[in-house]
Amino acid sequence: MRGKDLKPWFHSFILRAKSKGEQPLRSPRFELPWGTFKRILLIRTDSIGDGILATSLVPELRKAAPGASITVVCQDHVAAVWQELADDILVFNASQFKASRRHRKEIKSQLRIGHFDVALNTVCSRTGLSDELAFASEAPIRVAFSGDFANLAPQREGWNNWRYTHLLPIEKPGKPEMLRHQEFLTRLGWKAPLLQPRLTLTPEEQSYAERVFAEHGLDPHRTVALFAGAQHEIKFYERYGEALGPLVQREGLRVLALGGPADALINQANLSRLPPGPHVDLTGQSSLRETAALLAHCRMAVGADTGLAHLACALGVPQAIVLGGGHFGRFLPYSPLTAVACLPLACFGCNWQCPYERVHCVKDVPPGVLEAAIEAVWSGAADEPRCFYPEALPPKDGWPPPVDPAHWLSGVLLTSVPGAL
Repeated sequence: MRGKDLKPWFHSFILRAKSKGEQPLRSPRFELPWGTFKRILLIRTDSIGDGILATSLVPELRKAAPGASITVVCQDHVAAVWQELADDILVFNASQFKASRRHRKEIKSQLRIGHFDVALNTVCSRTGLSDELAFASEAPIRVAFSGDFANLAPQREGWNNWRYTHLLPIEKPGKPEMLRHQEFLTRLGWKAPLLQPRLTLTPEEQSYAERVFAEHGLDPHRTVALFAGAQHEIKFYERYGEALGPLVQREGLRVLALGGPADALINQANLSRLPPGPHVDLTGQSSLRETAALLAHCRMAVGADTGLAHLACALGVPQAIVLGGGHFGRFLPYSPLTAVACLPLACFGCNWQCPYERVHCVKDVPPGVLEAAIEAVWSGAADEPRCFYPEALPPKDGWPPPVDPAHWLSGVLLTSVPGAL
């Protein structure tokens, strides 16, 4: 047996020894002693958007375990999401955690001295990092989903399972994330309603937005937020301005560009395609929570499938979103506030491992489809999430064939847009 073949076996052996040889309990349902918990650890090692979705768990955890203190462990740039929700926030830097033994030791020490009664890893697509933190907590009860291999190789998932005392099997891969959070609690003995993310702004943050709007002469009823940036370039789309332009011109609207410093170029590219007007670009000029306050002051939002889209839902801001196929239907659309514009193709569900030279599912969404989604959001609220897509897409050389989005979505109002190619 070669050295590299020994590594999985060796890790598994060490973890089994540390777990005292006890296999994690596997069952679709466990009845946790919620009423006995005093200290709960919620493990969220993912990015801003996923963290926003997970905020929906906190109010239900407080109902399930009244009086218990809730600590969230998360990346440093996501900590702002949990302000006003968690009792304590333990932050780490992902790069330092990987490279610095000292940083890793410090975080693990803080987890141990927390003396948590239970550690909940609610991330469906587990990572080695989230598993390591759960085990380091030394909580007597450590619960997670068995995993879907989006972020863990099957052999790694096999030995990492020993880090938990309880594992919930994945029964429906690709299930919408909000339903997955609801399922997590229900299968642990707490019947939760349909969850929604939430973010509570402080009076200071609301005042900040009011000052900025007054400074730039923005009317909240006639301002549209634009966020064209995303964590990965694969989600960049350059035709927001083209799709938004007709509504802006007809209604005399102004556009407020938001996002981090890395979003400056893509936001500018889209602002340049709008009809001339006194639009405002605040890209990179506000913190996450200040951006949330500005977003909350807007009539509606238009942009990419990114953290600000989830933030808009948490704040009650209607939005039109360009949605690609990497995790289609899992993270959006999950709210009646959302209308997505998409180009349904047979390659959907690729986990953003696009096999094509061009990411057709994002880059080639017809602007007419997005325009229809924008007009629908402007016209008023809906009772369910909405999905807009081209009525007919003829086969193209080098492209994957089109599919019916109903194959991927349920509980969503589907609308085909004629002539939008």
